[in-house]
Amino acid sequence: MVGRVADRNVQVYGGNGYVREYCAEQLFRDARLFIIYKKMTQFNKSLLLKYGERRQRKNWFMIYRRGLER
Repeated sequence: MVGRVADRNVQVYGGNGYVREYCAEQLFRDARLFIIYKKMTQFNKSLLLKYGERRQRKNWFMIYRRGLER
């Protein structure tokens, strides 16, 4: 949603939307960074979950193995 609003803002300003003298250009850049940051945090969360699941399985296997050795 942030990206669409910033894009429409640049469209309203036309060619001046890309000039640094207007705030539309700064808002558009900030919106792009926000979208990239949001996607990166989702990607990092998925990596952490995947790593955590793998680690949890390894821990369960070690507990199971210790139980068999007793």
